[in-house]
Formats: sequence, structure tokens, C-alpha cells
Amino acid sequence: RESFPSSHASMSFVNAGLLTLFLQYRFGVHTQKRYVKVCNENDTRISYRVEYAPQSTRARVCSIIATAPVLGAAYVACSRVVDNMHAPVDILAGSLLGAVIAYGVHGLWFA
Repeated sequence: RESFPSSHASMSFVNAGLLTLFLQYRFGVHTQKRYVKVCNENDTRISYRVEYAPQSTRARVCSIIATAPVLGAAYVACSRVVDNMHAPVDILAGSLLGAVIAYGVHGLWFA
């Protein structure tokens, strides 16, 4: 058994996570928010409420396609356990670490 956490699992989840988040952003799968003006008759102030646009079938299909890289990362992580290179807890820690790093990098770089 090698090390804690698994670098194969963490790197595969970083790459797959970044690719998934980027594709979802490019396909427009993320939630479409729009602000609707709300005016009351007795109040002179203007307020806004948030409405979410419903997802189309295209957005659902693109969402499924965009999450496909995570299956590849899971395959890499599981193969490390099957090949007896890491314990399952090493893989779990590496996968979580990779997913957190991917989310953080996407938030800093793309958003």
C-alpha cells in the first residue's frame, strides 16, 4: 500500500471536476436566474424577486454529457483499490480532496 491520500484519485477528480464544471458552465446548464420587478400599489419602493427558468431537455442532456468525466475519475479511483495499491479510505480522501480543489479553482478562475 502506497500513501494517504491517493494522488491518482485526487488528480483524476481535479481534472474531471474542472472539466465537468467548465462544460456545465459553457453549455449553460447552471441555474438560470432572472430578477423580476415587484411593485406594490401602496409602496413607492421597487423590489425584486428571483425566479429560476425551467430547464429544457437540451440542458438536461448537456448536463448528463458534462458529468461523464466523473465516471472516468471514479473508474481510476476504483482501479487503485482493485489493484491493491490503496485502501478505500485513501481513495475516498483523495477523491474528496480533488473535488474540493476543482470546485475552488473553478470558482477562482472561471466564475
